[in-house]
Amino acid sequence: EMMAQNLVPNVVTYSALIASCRHGDRWVKAFEILLDMVQHDIQPDAMTFNALLGVCQSSCQWEQALDSLEWMQQYGILPNVRLYSAAINACARAGRLEEAIAVFQHSQKAGIRPNVVLYTSLIH
Repeated sequence: EMMAQNLVPNVVTYSALIASCRHGDRWVKAFEILLDMVQHDIQPDAMTFNALLGVCQSSCQWEQALDSLEWMQQYGILPNVRLYSAAINACARAGRLEEAIAVFQHSQKAGIRPNVVLYTSLIH
């Protein structure tokens, strides 16, 4: 729709669209938007993956959250404490405690210093 009006979406536009999928359990749409973004040669950034992980978190899509952690690294984005927290929270909310603990341990191996948000995600 934006392109029809000669408006060119950028990484901020796409990230906002992905974040909007958090409401209404529209996680599949969020991934479709990410795919569209990449197909239009717009590189996702940490903000994009933060939005995507937020959608996974609110939809309890723990497998997609873990996949997203891997994908972001393919784009040269290193997960930060906020991104790990969202992935841990997605696992915990889906009742996948072992996976949540594994993500937590991986974050520590990656040099992430746990903070209140990370610990809260783990015990959620």
